[in-house]
Amino acid sequence: RNMQLIVMHKILMGCAIFSGVAFSAYSLHAWQQTGQVTALVFSILGLGLTTGVAIYLKGFIAKHRER
Repeated sequence: RNMQLIVMHKILMGCAIFSGVAFSAYSLHAWQQTGQVTALVFSILGLGLTTGVAIYLKGFIAKHRER
């Protein structure tokens, strides 16, 4: 049962990373089309937060590596 939770956590964090990258790309595209600085700021912040989640997931996977 514990392994199922770990696998689900990995899947959910992977989806969060994918969504964060997609959001940042969409915000960057919106900035290119409109020139609104807020879209650029959202893109940069989204990438920063997504990077943080990716670093967390890397550590989580290393800690719970199957042997």
